Amino acid sequence: MHKWKGYLWLTSLVAGLLLLGYWVSRSPGEVDWRESYSLKHDRPMGTKLVHRAASTLFPDQPLRDLRRGLAIYFGEEVPGDVNLLYLNNRLNLHADDWERILAMAEAGSTVFMAARDFSDSVCVALGFSIAYEGPGFFNGGDSLGCNFTNRKLRSARSYWYPRPRGVHYFERYDSLHTTVLGINHMGQTNYVRIRRGAGHFLVHCQPELFTNHALLRADNAEYIFKAWSYLPVAPTYFDERYKAGIPVVQSELHFIFQEPALRWAWQLAVLGLLLFFIFHGKRKQSAIPVLPQAENTSLQFVDTLARLYYRKGNHLDIARKRYAAFLEHLRTRYFLDTGLDPALLSEELALKSGLSARSMLALIKQGEQLKQLQQLSREDLHRFNRQLEYFYLNAL
Repeated sequence: MHKWKGYLWLTSLVAGLLLLGYWVSRSPGEVDWRESYSLKHDRPMGTKLVHRAASTLFPDQPLRDLRRGLAIYFGEEVPGDVNLLYLNNRLNLHADDWERILAMAEAGSTVFMAARDFSDSVCVALGFSIAYEGPGFFNGGDSLGCNFTNRKLRSARSYWYPRPRGVHYFERYDSLHTTVLGINHMGQTNYVRIRRGAGHFLVHCQPELFTNHALLRADNAEYIFKAWSYLPVAPTYFDERYKAGIPVVQSELHFIFQEPALRWAWQLAVLGLLLFFIFHGKRKQSAIPVLPQAENTSLQFVDTLARLYYRKGNHLDIARKRYAAFLEHLRTRYFLDTGLDPALLSEELALKSGLSARSMLALIKQGEQLKQLQQLSREDLHRFNRQLEYFYLNAL
């Protein structure tokens, strides 16, 4: 009963820990406002929900993620009928990727780029520069209003976004090749289209407008769809290489703990191992080996010695040993005093063994005569041995 109480207490403890872990995992935690822009993150500044909603803008067209360089996906080909979407707080593109992007735009592809800060190579190639104003009372405080210049897309009351990361706008751009598509609530340009060969660059300087947080605010999802309506219906590639929130894998365990499913699997595995040690950690009786039954080899030993004596021809020694064993047998079996006179010893032996006194007297006299002999023939040894065997076989 005490053993079962211990198991019940341990089971209750484990169940309580599991319920506590489930409750903690389901309870709402602190909102993570770090900038990510990653398609994997559903936190406010991620783009997981935006990526899902984008499928309605490009019907019957594949949506792919770019996690490595463009050469990995396109090889030597320079397609002119695809969309490339780059979204981050800062775009500092690798030289090889930037050259390939320019070539694809000149071939007819459309490139959407949204960032607050662009590398010098991008600014020089596209001929623009970005200016910045920190949040304040006269520029909207903690909110940012945006709208379009196109009358068909313009909203009467603009699209307002809380928690902006400052106000960014195009301070300079090439008006010969640039079309203004959007402005902020202060009339500053924040969305432009730049012609490049047969294609275009769509450049926006407020990337937080294209995050999960912006998508779920009022009717602001409409702003995202209108901004991307300038993209043609074509195969679309979302950049996932140049992101502020890309997780850096420092080790195998670091990668496991970053993924919720893998983290839960790891925790369950550790818990299962702990329970295994708890319930099977008691010392168990080791298996008792099956030992073979001990074999009695005394007769084989005696037979071996007898054959050795017999081959040497020492018949007298064999006879004396056989008679000494016979006397020991009388002492232990019949409790006789073998030091008595042969006649008296033979009578007592006859009474206890059931054999005739004459034959017992003859056997005892032959054994006593062995003490005076110097040698014994093989025939005499056989004759003496037959008398002993007769006694062993017929005595009581």
